[in-house]
Amino acid sequence: MQNEVIVRQNQALATISNEEFLRVYSPNNCLMHSVTIKGVSDALSRNTVSLVEIKKGKGQAFLRSYIALWLIELNELLNLKNPLSEAQITLCTEQIITDYPFLKISELSFIFKRIVSGECGELYERISMPKLMSIFRKYEQERTEVVVTQNQQAHEQFRYQENRTESYSDDLDRLCKKIRKF
Repeated sequence: MQNEVIVRQNQALATISNEEFLRVYSPNNCLMHSVTIKGVSDALSRNTVSLVEIKKGKGQAFLRSYIALWLIELNELLNLKNPLSEAQITLCTEQIITDYPFLKISELSFIFKRIVSGECGELYERISMPKLMSIFRKYEQERTEVVVTQNQQAHEQFRYQENRTESYSDDLDRLCKKIRKF
């Protein structure tokens, strides 16, 4: 599917027009595809661009506008009595860009999916900058735990392979003998 947001375009970001980028990575399109994201590790594993890659390819002003677009979309989807104000959207945009440049679009989609679906708690007809930033901090903590666990598992697998005394053919022979016994 050409609108699938989990597939990174082969082209460099700078060569994709802003209109094409926004068509593929619009908040609405990303949120529609976020239903397939099952958790933090799944969001991390998706092959999408990060905020820092957008900044490098499209510039700081484009990234600001893009994040603000996400926040405006959030306001509209939540339909709250007290949505984020324009000033709060500007401040949240800067805070997200500054504190979370490593986030991928798939992760942003996952965070906003959680907010919209109510997984982040009851909003009581209002959303504020502190509430939104606490959701991002919570996600960052979860993300850190997942990354640490993945790195530990990769390290243990590497150490296991490094400490093995038998060759792969010896290992295969041993496994075949086990199978023959059954």
